[in-house]
Amino acid sequence: MNLQALQLYIAVVEEGSFTKAAERCFVTQPYLSQLVKQLEKEYDVQLLNRSTRTLSVTDAGEVVYEQARKMVHCMEQTKVLLEQVKDVHRGEVTIAIPPLVGTIVLPQLSKHFRERYPNVKMNLIELGAKKFQI
Repeated sequence: MNLQALQLYIAVVEEGSFTKAAERCFVTQPYLSQLVKQLEKEYDVQLLNRSTRTLSVTDAGEVVYEQARKMVHCMEQTKVLLEQVKDVHRGEVTIAIPPLVGTIVLPQLSKHFRERYPNVKMNLIELGAKKFQI
């Protein structure tokens, strides 16, 4: 089982047809049929009820479908989150400043920071000079 197999199985279930799923995913219908048979063999369960006119999901097939959707979503989210981490587009930063700096420097600094990192939350803590440690 791999991510592509799960995505294709999801398409079969959602389309309710091997033919429509094959068209949606730009693969052949025999390939999809073989892939589902391999999943059934791997899990040792029947995933789909096949008849000449209809295709329905078994209870086991529903479990695999729901878990496959979660896994595919998780993999997609992982890619998005890693891109955001690489590009520093999200997160949180806390800055401690003495009162005078806050009034003189901070407005301009904050403006530039927000423009460059709109999805990074900035927390400001104003500390007196005696509490400020470097």
